[in-house]
Amino acid sequence: MIDESKNFGISIGHRDTDNLVRDNDVRKSGKVGVLFRREPGKAFAPHRNRLENNRILDSGPADGVAIDVQGETEDVTIRGNDVRETRGRGKRVGVRLGKQTRDIRVVDNQFEGLAVEVERGR
Repeated sequence: MIDESKNFGISIGHRDTDNLVRDNDVRKSGKVGVLFRREPGKAFAPHRNRLENNRILDSGPADGVAIDVQGETEDVTIRGNDVRETRGRGKRVGVRLGKQTRDIRVVDNQFEGLAVEVERGR
C-alpha cells in the first residue's frame, strides 16, 4: 500500500518503458496518485507501460488528478483500475491525458465521485 505520499503515489518517467504496474493501493497522495512524467524529449518519455487493476483513492487537492499522463508519453494502457474520490467532487479528474501524448488506451476502469472521468488534450 502506498499511503499519504507527499506528492505522487507512483511516478513513472525517465526511460521507464515496458513496465507493468499492477494491483497497488494508492491512497491520499498529496498531488497525483499515478504520474507519467513529462521528460525532456520523446526518447526519455515513459513508453509502452501498463497500469492495471490498481485502486487509487482520494488523490491530490480539490483540483487533483488520480492518473496524470504528461509529455510525449506513448503506447500506455490504463485498464481495470478503480479510481475513487470520497472527499467530494470538487474539480477532481480521474485520468488526465496531455495534448502531446499518443496511443493512450483507457479501458474498463471504474470511476466514482469525480468531476471528470477522463480529460484529454490539456
